[in-house]
Amino acid sequence: MINIKPLKVVEWAAVVCVVTAAALTSFDITPINKILFFLGNTLWMVVAYYWRQWSLFVVNAIMNVFYLYGIITG
Repeated sequence: MINIKPLKVVEWAAVVCVVTAAALTSFDITPINKILFFLGNTLWMVVAYYWRQWSLFVVNAIMNVFYLYGIITG
């Protein structure tokens, strides 16, 4: 039986979101890139909360403010 830890799934989902968003940004594909960055950063905030890594939490929260502004203003 494979023992998959839920937090590891969240970590890897965050990695996939952020890397995909970076690739989409390099090809100037918007607004999905901003949405994926927002989702990835939100997932990293969840991970940072459970790790009690407040600096990681804060940097992702601040980045989410910028991404949300970009999503709203288009």
